[in-house]
Amino acid sequence: MCQPAISKVDIIVTLVLNVVTDIYLICIPVPLLWKSSLRPLKKAGLIILFSGGLFVTVAGVLRCVLILSVSTRTVPCGEELSLT
Repeated sequence: MCQPAISKVDIIVTLVLNVVTDIYLICIPVPLLWKSSLRPLKKAGLIILFSGGLFVTVAGVLRCVLILSVSTRTVPCGEELSLT
C-alpha cells in the first residue's frame, strides 16, 4: 500500500495561513476602490476582479480537504488520483 507522507498539522497550518493571507489581501484594495472617484460600473468591475481571489481561497480549502480525506483512507498508489 502507498502511504503518503502528509502531516495533518502541516496541512491545517498551511490552510489557516493561506486563508488568512488571502482574505487580508482581498480586503486591502476593496475599501480603497469603494472610496475612489471612479464611475460606478468601472468600480464594480474592479471590485469583482479583485474579489476573484475568493475563488482561489475556496480552491485552496477544497484542495486541503481532498488531501486530508484521501490520505486518511487506504488507497493503492495512484488509484484514486490518476487522471485517466
